[in-house]
Amino acid sequence: MRENDKGIKKPIHLGNGVDIAFLLVVLAAYFAIFSSLPTVTISQLIAMNVLGISYLLMGIYGYKYILDTDNRLIQFGYFTIQLILGGLIIYLGSTPESEVSLNSLLLLPLAVQSVIMLPQAGMLAVNAIILLLYSVSNIKYSGSLSELMNSLPVFFIGQIFIVFFTQIAVTEQNSREEINRLVFELEKANQHLKEYALQVEELAVTRERNRLAREIHDGLGHYLTSIFMQVQAARATLNIDPEKSADLLEKAQSLSQKALTDVRNSVSTLRSPLLENISLPVALEQLIEQSQFNGIHVEFNVLGEVRHISARGTWTIYRTLQEGIHNTVKYSMANQLEIILDYRDLEMVSLIINDDGVGTNNLNGGFGIIGIKERVKLLEGHCKFTSSEGNGFSIQIGIPG
Repeated sequence: MRENDKGIKKPIHLGNGVDIAFLLVVLAAYFAIFSSLPTVTISQLIAMNVLGISYLLMGIYGYKYILDTDNRLIQFGYFTIQLILGGLIIYLGSTPESEVSLNSLLLLPLAVQSVIMLPQAGMLAVNAIILLLYSVSNIKYSGSLSELMNSLPVFFIGQIFIVFFTQIAVTEQNSREEINRLVFELEKANQHLKEYALQVEELAVTRERNRLAREIHDGLGHYLTSIFMQVQAARATLNIDPEKSADLLEKAQSLSQKALTDVRNSVSTLRSPLLENISLPVALEQLIEQSQFNGIHVEFNVLGEVRHISARGTWTIYRTLQEGIHNTVKYSMANQLEIILDYRDLEMVSLIINDDGVGTNNLNGGFGIIGIKERVKLLEGHCKFTSSEGNGFSIQIGIPG
């Protein structure tokens, strides 16, 4: 039995096998009945044929109809009618010479249907009535209680086997349907998770792009403002002090060159290879190759077996290395820069950046270090900054993956 949306148990469908079995058992019972009858009157033949056809039609088409209904009254009405029809057929077809147990075979399909369709109490009631009809018919035509005691155990055991194996089939079918339902729900949940993961990655990339756009705007605005002030001062001193004016213009030119370099770096980040189908180690190698180290020797190593991590994790490692290279080139005065991408921890991917520069005792950090901390924190990773004056600077982050 399975439950519908209202919590009401509904019978399962076992296919056409039940209908075929019903038809074959009834035909076998009718063959046994007519073969044991010494004589058959026309009225008896007509009555038994009408009852048999009604019993078959109800057992096949009526059963299919009520199989999909939740109305218990209709279901019990079906079994009541079928038991009456079956009892009448046994009554009309039984004689002292006939084998009642063979005639009663036509009631056994009802035992199968009761297991499929009814709750346990109803199923037990139907099978008890089947056993009662068999007992009454046997006593009526044999006239002997001992005869009933001899045949009843055989019929009862057969009835138990039918109920037992039908219950096994019903349980197996229920299990199969439940497995199919769970597989379907898991596939839906998996699809939702994939869609959610894609949305999260897209949101992360969008946020990072927006942040970079603000960086370009703020940085470029700062440079343009400074250049404007230098040019304005140069114009004001052009006739009075040409040498100072030339110095101011030279500074404006230098600022414009720095502004152009900064914009190019930012645009390069927006168009970074992370958005293309290449691995993280290759992306980091390209970033290193594109950077200007001004004589600093760079060593890049990948440890462990490379594996895929999330877009946010990849982006965080890439931006951390970019910030680390920027700080090393701009502030460290280092001769050596060591970069390690470590996959050896199966639950964490680490990036380590070490330089042998001047170091610092101030690890509160500027915007770059703050940005690294924020990115790593969003991914529930860890980061560590180690430095002191004269002992270089080290950045270590770990990203789940």
